[in-house]
Amino acid sequence: MEEGFNRIIGIDLVSNKSATCRYIIRVPRFEAAQLDRDLAPLQLLQHRSNLRIPEVVAYDVTVYNVLESPYMIQKRISGIPLFPAYPDMPHGTKSAIAKEFGKFFSELHSIKSVVAGRLTLSTVNESLMIQPFNSEESDTAVPYEAGDAAQPILATLCEALQEKTAKL
Repeated sequence: MEEGFNRIIGIDLVSNKSATCRYIIRVPRFEAAQLDRDLAPLQLLQHRSNLRIPEVVAYDVTVYNVLESPYMIQKRISGIPLFPAYPDMPHGTKSAIAKEFGKFFSELHSIKSVVAGRLTLSTVNESLMIQPFNSEESDTAVPYEAGDAAQPILATLCEALQEKTAKL
């Protein structure tokens, strides 16, 4: 499979009862890739939305494994790549796809957090955490809590700017 930031390897496991389990293995192509940053949003969408998200069945964000690279194994979702098929689709199918995209993005926009920041997984118990944008320290992360922002975005941005300028 051809992809950008990750090598994608398709795997079909066939049991003796002829049932097939389909998976993909994602292996980052670049050393700077941070696979751990992909895990938290996938977990959030899996548990807090009705969106069809590929389930993560295993992962290792370190290089201390048989692949000597971070990897993620996900259940494979059936379908075909949209980009090459789209031009030949009838108008009705294209309209249905546009409606599905609208529903998808509407649901994405309905997911909120009371705190602004980057979604991460706790290294202790894999719970969802929010890492403040202005900090890389793991001890500043707070548990994810769904809801409207406790602080207006302008105030959050001004606070981050003040912290940055204070360090100059």
